[in-house]
Amino acid sequence: MTRPFATALLMSVALSLATPSAARAEDIVTVTAMDEAFSPEQRAKLLEAVALANRVLASPELRARLGAIRQFTYSRSDGAQVHRDLTGRTYALRFEAVAQYAVNFFGIKRVSKMVASSGHGSGQITFNTLRMHEFPASYYAGTIVHELCHICTDSSSGTGYSHRGNHPTKNNLRSVPYRVGELAAELAGSLSAATPPSAAPTPGLSGALGGGVAPSAGGVAPAPPPW
Repeated sequence: MTRPFATALLMSVALSLATPSAARAEDIVTVTAMDEAFSPEQRAKLLEAVALANRVLASPELRARLGAIRQFTYSRSDGAQVHRDLTGRTYALRFEAVAQYAVNFFGIKRVSKMVASSGHGSGQITFNTLRMHEFPASYYAGTIVHELCHICTDSSSGTGYSHRGNHPTKNNLRSVPYRVGELAAELAGSLSAATPPSAAPTPGLSGALGGGVAPSAGGVAPAPPPW
């Protein structure tokens, strides 16, 4: 396959993925819009991440692992209640792209540590495109679940699950978004490693988007995650 032809084919697939299509009935997470600023490779990685997140959220492993957790920081809910709050609803998400930089005390510009953020309750998740080459789809599955914890409602407080600031402090790492996100990334890594490309699920945009998307390099996400 010639390089120009391969490039054109990749762009054609990416454009087809940008059009919302019918979601699978069993999907908890659907994607209703994706920023055109994402590259074809980034789109494919995020769509695979959504597919993995849906599999993790529906898995008995997640329910069992969460059910064994009795306490989190910044919430009175136990793991069983967190699982009910997180999986007892659906999420229609919009994915936005941003090239996020930060400027330090000396005025030196560098790539921001931010991987993703959500407008809590808004259904929008913003991804830092400058860092998307660093992590596999399984990591982004955990990132998506982390952000879903902010979006869903904590039954014990009536607001989204939270942490204090965006640094992986001891207390933050024991909060619902961090612990559930890290667990989801671990389970997604196991699914990604165990599923050959030909057997990978292909949900559609508005359910992750139609068309076959081969998994990127699998594996458990780095810890602690820099959310």
